[in-house]
Amino acid sequence: MTDYKQLCAELLAALEEEASNWNLTPEDHPLVKRARAALAEPEPEGPTDAELLELMPQQMRDDLAAAARALAGFDPDNIKASSVFRIILNRHIADHSRAVLTRWGNHLGFPDSSTQPIPVSERLPVAENWNADGEVWAWRRFNPEGDMDNGDHWMLAFHEWLEDEDCGFTHWLPANALPLPS
Repeated sequence: MTDYKQLCAELLAALEEEASNWNLTPEDHPLVKRARAALAEPEPEGPTDAELLELMPQQMRDDLAAAARALAGFDPDNIKASSVFRIILNRHIADHSRAVLTRWGNHLGFPDSSTQPIPVSERLPVAENWNADGEVWAWRRFNPEGDMDNGDHWMLAFHEWLEDEDCGFTHWLPANALPLPS
């Protein structure tokens, strides 16, 4: 699987090296600024074991409990062994869930709460939602009377613009919520 953050770093380094060969300064280019901002963002933290196990369907929990009792030899007095087996099974479920997330991540067809647009009327973005340039993804409604809109669209917008009702922004997402085209 491609490590896009590593690829971005390599492309940025190659661009900077090539620019220095031509005595150019790419620092002012908007794509260089965006690449540096993206590379500076921390890697998102994955779910805890408890959060992974919380998503486990009740039937699976019941089956694991039954398996733990079976491994303990059906001895109702041997609660300790049953608990140990249950812990081992839960550990394997959490490890497997983490491996799935590492390999496939959040599939676009199955958005989680972090990719659900937040209405501007509910709350405005805070500093941890912005990129290095103070931008977030913002949804702008088409304004047929306006001269700069050509339809509904997402755009990277300065976070303070969302406070202005006349700008037409209705929803927003954190700056790192949508992948940039490659």
